[in-house]
Amino acid sequence: MRCLTNHWCASQLSQKYSHDTLSACVCLSEVHVSSGADLFSLANQGVIVTGAARGLGLCIAISLLEAQCPHVYCLDILESPMDSEWIAATQAAKKTGGRITYRKLDITDQHAVTKVIGEIFEDCDYDVKGFFGAAGIQQMIPALEYPVEQFRKMMDVNVTGKFQVYELSLRGS
Repeated sequence: MRCLTNHWCASQLSQKYSHDTLSACVCLSEVHVSSGADLFSLANQGVIVTGAARGLGLCIAISLLEAQCPHVYCLDILESPMDSEWIAATQAAKKTGGRITYRKLDITDQHAVTKVIGEIFEDCDYDVKGFFGAAGIQQMIPALEYPVEQFRKMMDVNVTGKFQVYELSLRGS
């Protein structure tokens, strides 16, 4: 074990600063890790990623597997993930000993979100402790020409949908 700050433990601080200054500092000598990687370990944690049928969301899912996350749940409105990218994701899972699962989900459908998140919490052998909200839509339309209904749909997906998944993930379904 080594000190988190690598060289500034409390004993070294006391040599450099007066007692009054030290009383305002956090005692660094009590914060120990075996390595910097332990601070960011995803071992024994399940993680949910929305927008994970392709692109950024699926890249995040693969990165989570590479960071030793044992089970990543990929959620997206698409019927199935993009074949070529999903092959890479399943290979990453196999290489790391992890597991990756795809579920079709419209994050704007509150009933469906409640059902799927509940099923994930029942299915996962680990505590589900992470959520990455990569689901989102955009349209390249000048602001003065943006139809209100399309703007509402964008907000429903990009804000409300993410909030629903995030909230239920925190609650444990």
